Amino acid sequence: MIIEWKDKYSIGFKNIDEHHKHLVDLLNKTYRLMLDGDSKEDLSKILYELIDYANYHFSAEEQLMDRYKHQFVKQHIAEHLYFMDRVLKFEKEFAGDNADFTIEIFIF
Repeated sequence: MIIEWKDKYSIGFKNIDEHHKHLVDLLNKTYRLMLDGDSKEDLSKILYELIDYANYHFSAEEQLMDRYKHQFVKQHIAEHLYFMDRVLKFEKEFAGDNADFTIEIFIF
């Protein structure tokens, strides 16, 4: 396991905390697949699942922050956009057989 969930990561909104835990699980699953040398097809499936779930989570989180008029909603949305931009670049590199993909994505 590359990331171990800790209670200190919780923000106090049960749904969002569950989203974050699921994202951590997906990252750990991706890491295990890479270590085990699984097929590119298996890695591709989990990467697309990670991208889809991140989009779902970011939308839900941004709506919640907007509803409660969170003071840093704009900055947080910018962080989400940056994250998705990077992840989509990683996905494109992976599709193009970039060997550095596995190292770079986990450093990110």
